Amino acid sequence: MKDGGVAYLLKNYAQLFQNYKAEKVSLDFFISWPYDEGGSACTGPDGRSEWPWGAVGFPNITHQLAVLGKETFPKMRTIVSTWGFDRPSDAGEFAGLDRYIRANPGAFDFTMADSNTAFPPWPLQHGHGPGGLPLLNFPEISMWGRAPWGGFGANPLPSRFQSLWAPISGLISGGMPYSEGIFEDLNQAICFRHYWDGSETAESTVTEYIQSEFSRDPKVVAAVSEAIGLLESDYPLIGGGSKSCFRPECGEKTANHNSSSNRCTRALELLKAADGSLTPRVRSSWRWRILLDRAVIDAGLDGTHGQVSGSVLTEAFADLVEIYHAQHAYAAVKPPSPVNASEHNCSAPPNTWSSCPLDSARGPLVPWVRAVRRHSTSMCESLSRSGYCVHATKFCVDLPCLWD
Repeated sequence: MKDGGVAYLLKNYAQLFQNYKAEKVSLDFFISWPYDEGGSACTGPDGRSEWPWGAVGFPNITHQLAVLGKETFPKMRTIVSTWGFDRPSDAGEFAGLDRYIRANPGAFDFTMADSNTAFPPWPLQHGHGPGGLPLLNFPEISMWGRAPWGGFGANPLPSRFQSLWAPISGLISGGMPYSEGIFEDLNQAICFRHYWDGSETAESTVTEYIQSEFSRDPKVVAAVSEAIGLLESDYPLIGGGSKSCFRPECGEKTANHNSSSNRCTRALELLKAADGSLTPRVRSSWRWRILLDRAVIDAGLDGTHGQVSGSVLTEAFADLVEIYHAQHAYAAVKPPSPVNASEHNCSAPPNTWSSCPLDSARGPLVPWVRAVRRHSTSMCESLSRSGYCVHATKFCVDLPCLWD
């Protein structure tokens, strides 16, 4: 980190801690994050390289911040995240953090490990987290499988989270599921139930969730359970995925549309049948509506080959917007709408970023993204994997109008 960088961070955090104290806000946990929020491969003030970041610069700065925080909040506990560690796999960040913690006992209280896909291999191979500290996970329950995330309704993924939990249940002391909205409510229940009792299965949690939130009628429980399994099997197959952009405003189809008509139809039939047995309170609840809307949307997209069109789909997406209060939401979390192609002038792309009608809402990100698109294909692909998207010659962050 450049000269003065660490001092600047410490100064800012000292002020933050004092502000919390002044407002009588207790700080129980402090989580330090290595990537997505920055990183450094510079030479530090002592002349030594801070790379690999997760093994050298990051734990060193986190240690200083932990000491600073405990001066104001003596009971504060520090969690060190390993998000993005060992990319590439031989970076040595897990091993380096392990050495740092063992050389500095008491510096931290927990470590945290996870990824967007499979659990990182280092803790599994070694049977413990870095330094032998209690290990937490960070399951991705929101931004997986479709984009906009939450834009298609509920995203129950019990089989996915059971398969992720099985190999780590004996390693994990707890965790913090990454939540982006109410659409992953069932996924939250599955993860927290695993923390409460690691021997419980996602399947049993689904059953109890249905009984608690919808109905204890065995026929309803069986129907909804089967529908949830069908919806999960179709989840990665419909919608804008990590490698493409879903732009219904311009009449484009949802990407990766490859669902099974039988699964979509069957899930919708099951939920409609269950709907008739529910109380009015349950039928009007947001948990039921986002699940039923999801089935309506999957079946509707299957019937239109991925095209957002027709009153049934429009009404289902509009219901989600209302439930989420997403009328003015960022498009990454806003259900799609097929009605505003003319507003976005998709038939006549602007020649410069300054003429895009949506740029005023995006600010300086737009020209920066365009510059990346022009000068770095590899960076473009990296951003695509991160949830941005490359579509033909158009580069899209959320909605249309990010043309070169």
